[in-house]
Amino acid sequence: MKHLHKKIKAEKENEEKPEPDIDIKKEAEEKRETKEKENKRDLKREKKEKEDKKELKEKDIKEKRENKVKESTQKEKEVKEEKVTRFTYFI
Repeated sequence: MKHLHKKIKAEKENEEKPEPDIDIKKEAEEKRETKEKENKRDLKREKKEKEDKKELKEKDIKEKRENKVKESTQKEKEVKEEKVTRFTYFI
């Protein structure tokens, strides 16, 4: 058994040792993934808020239109009633 100490040394070097770089890389990757998840969540929230704001604005516009139509219809009724009242006074 020539050079037994060299063989043992080579086996020790070949054993898998957790490298500190791997831990650092894993930690960095986890941070990156967490950041990506937070960004996605923020984007979804912002999109939802934007859609809600748009729907609220559309609803408000629709209500204003309906109110204008109601007001004009009411005014027309009042004008007709006034004409009828004036006409009946003359008769």
